Formats: sequence, C-alpha cells, structure tokens
Amino acid sequence: ARWMRHPFLSERPPKSTGREEFGRAFMRSEIDGLIDARVSADGDRGRLALDLLRSAEAFTARAAAGAYRAFLPEPPALVIVTGGGARNPHIMGELARLLPDAQVATGDELGISVDYKEAEAFALMGLFSRLGLPCTEPSATGASRAVVAGKLSLP
Repeated sequence: ARWMRHPFLSERPPKSTGREEFGRAFMRSEIDGLIDARVSADGDRGRLALDLLRSAEAFTARAAAGAYRAFLPEPPALVIVTGGGARNPHIMGELARLLPDAQVATGDELGISVDYKEAEAFALMGLFSRLGLPCTEPSATGASRAVVAGKLSLP
C-alpha cells in the first residue's frame, strides 16, 4: 500500500520510469529495513526473498492497472505487455485478474517483439527520418509540432 502512494504513480502521462525512480535507492529505502526485520524475526532468507519478489510483481501489476483506471477515459479492451514483465506469469496473471474486462496479451502474441520492441522502434524512427517523415509526437515530447528526428552521419 505504501508503494502505491509513490508520487510517480499520480503523475499524468505521458511518462516513463525505471531505475531512476524504482532502482537501488528505492530498494534501499523501502526494502532493506523489511529484510533486516524479517530475517531477525524468522531467519528464513529464502522465504523472504520470494515474498519480496511476489510483492514487487504485485506492485508492478497494480501500478499499471491503477494507471489505466486513473488516466484512461474508459477501461482498456486490450492490454499488450512487452519487456520483461511479459515473460513473468505472476505479473501477467495479476494484470488479467485486475483488468477482468480486458484481454491481456504479450507483444509476441500480437507480432510485437517482447524482447526487441525498443530496437524495432528505433529502426522505424530511423526509416522515418531517412524518408523525411516526422517521427515525434508532440503530446509525448512536449514539442509544439511533430518533427523529423535524427540525423544520418557517414564517416
């Protein structure tokens, strides 16, 4: 419940995060104390590790589902998951449970590589740039208009 009150979760989209919000500093401030308390209480490090992993998985799914509820005008009919979470059956199962009216699918199931989405996106942006087509989205970048991004540099 405390993690769900993290300020990042209430920021309006578009947004992106990673280690800067939920990396080492987050782990130290939120989890180190729990580890010390639990290990002192029962000494079972293996069970503690599994509990923490399941907590992180539940948090990931609840944060995503919460964002859909908070920021979309209506619940999604389809949620496409890519990246490492798509390979995690606990995250996928929790998303499906929390979003009962949505089809929760992996990118792989729909032709979007779970592992290479970012590389494919950069290749597509490179193609757009080469063709002189805008490949930016003002609502995502904050720019006043869509522009051709990137530059081809030859040695």
